[in-house]
Amino acid sequence: MTHKPAYVGAIVARRRVGIDIETIVQRKTEALFDKVADGDEWALIGSRSWEGFHRYWTAKEAVLKADGIGLQGLSHCRVVAIPDANSLIVKIRRRRMTVEHFYFDGHIASVAKTAGTVHWTLIGSAAGTD
Repeated sequence: MTHKPAYVGAIVARRRVGIDIETIVQRKTEALFDKVADGDEWALIGSRSWEGFHRYWTAKEAVLKADGIGLQGLSHCRVVAIPDANSLIVKIRRRRMTVEHFYFDGHIASVAKTAGTVHWTLIGSAAGTD
């Protein structure tokens, strides 16, 4: 489960998964870029951007949730491949996890999984409409 002031995200699965959601904002300090990824990881995405930062951050947090170790394991997570604009591969310890992204209303949600397909469903909105 994950949440932000306007949204809550949850996932149901038979295998270990993790989920995270963030609002894509540019009001953070640029020092965070070095905390979330190293130079090799930034080279995969082409350049540092706030969208890329949030993509990496939510992916790594989702992987850490799936692995059950929490944010103290951030330094053990590495983005190793970016197959397309809506997914990437994160290595944690000796395992690789696929992370799928969903963009909506200025937010990004990421789900880390070992297998299967993610079926995204958005119900309602921040304005409270269905």
